[in-house]
Amino acid sequence: MKIKVLFLASNPASGGTSHLALDEEIREISNRIRATEHRERIELVSWWAVRPTDLLLALNEHRPHIVHFSGHGSQAEEIFLTDDDGTHKAVSKSALVALFQTLKDNVRVVVLNACYSQPQAEAISEIIDCAVGMKKAVGDIAAINFAAWFYGAIAFGRSIQEAFDQGKTALLLQGIPEHNTPNLLVREGVDPRKILLISLISESDRRTVERFLLYIEDRRAFCNPYNVMQGHDQLRVIDSVFQVREELTKTLSQLDHQSPAINPMRSMRAACRRFLDKTQLAYCVLFQGAKADREDYDPYREVFVALGELRTAFGIHLNELSTHYGVELDGAFGDLMPQGDTGFAGQISDQTKKEASIAKPDAAPDRGGS
Repeated sequence: MKIKVLFLASNPASGGTSHLALDEEIREISNRIRATEHRERIELVSWWAVRPTDLLLALNEHRPHIVHFSGHGSQAEEIFLTDDDGTHKAVSKSALVALFQTLKDNVRVVVLNACYSQPQAEAISEIIDCAVGMKKAVGDIAAINFAAWFYGAIAFGRSIQEAFDQGKTALLLQGIPEHNTPNLLVREGVDPRKILLISLISESDRRTVERFLLYIEDRRAFCNPYNVMQGHDQLRVIDSVFQVREELTKTLSQLDHQSPAINPMRSMRAACRRFLDKTQLAYCVLFQGAKADREDYDPYREVFVALGELRTAFGIHLNELSTHYGVELDGAFGDLMPQGDTGFAGQISDQTKKEASIAKPDAAPDRGGS
C-alpha cells in the first residue's frame, strides 16, 4: 500500500505577508523521499494556491494519509489561504476542525507548517491521531528543513515520533535555532512511537509469523503450570517444549534477514533450551529411574519452576510479535502477556510462587544463539 501525502500550499500576495519559498520546501521533501529505499511507497501530491473550498476537493479526491499545509498563520489561530481574487483568506481553527471531522477518512497525521499553528494542531489532534504545529513564528529555512527530514524519516520506515524527533535534530545539526518551535500533539490513547506508516514487514514474513503463532497456540502443555503439579504430566510438557524449539528453528530459517521477528524468536528458542537443560535431571529421575544426588530433590518442583521461567520469557516475546504484526493471541496465551505496570510478561501468580516457593524469575531476554 502506498502512503499518500497531500501537500497544500498557499502564499497569497496581499495581507502584509512575506513571500515563502514553498517550491523549495516541496523540492526538499521530494529529494529526501527519493533518497530512501522505500521511495516507491510514498506518493507526494501537491495542490497550489489553495482556496478554502479546495480543501474539501483535495481531501475528497486524494484521501491522503498525511495532510501537510505550508503557508502563513496568525496569532489569531488562523491560516491564510488564497481567495478567488488572489488575496488572502483567513481560515479559522474551528473551520479546520470541522474539515477533519467531516473528512477524516485515511488521515493519520496533519502537519501545519505555518507560524503560530500549535492551537489548531492541538484541536485537530482530538480527531486525528497526530498533528504537528508551530509554537510561534517559524522561519522559512527552519520550516523547509524540518519538513524535509520529517518525511525522509517516514520514508525510511521510522515512526511518527522518530520522524518528528529527526526533523528537530536536523535543525540542531545545522545550527538553526528553532528546533523547539515544532510541537507534536497526539490524540488521547495514541502512542506516536508505534505509528509506522511505512511497514517494513513483507507479506511472506507476516504469513510465516502468523503460521508460527497458530502453531504455538496449540501447544497448551505449558499454558497452565498447575497441570504439571496436579496431573504429573511432565513428559508431555518436556516433549512439547522440545517440539516448540524445533519449530522455532524452522521458522527462523524462513524469515527475511531483517525481520523484526528474528530477535524475539531467537530469545524464545534460547528459553526453550534453558528449560530443557534445567529439566534434564528431572526427566532422568522420573522416566529413566535415575537417582538424584540429593535426598530432598523434587523433580516435580524442578519442572514447575523451569516452566514458570519459560512462561515469563514467552510472554515477553509473544507480546513483541503480537505488537509488531498486529496479531491477537487468544485463550491461555493471552494470560502470558504483560499486565498492568509490571513491565514484563508471564508473571507467575502470587499463589503459584507461594506453592513453588520460588522468587520471581529474571525476565531479561537472551541475546545469544541457541
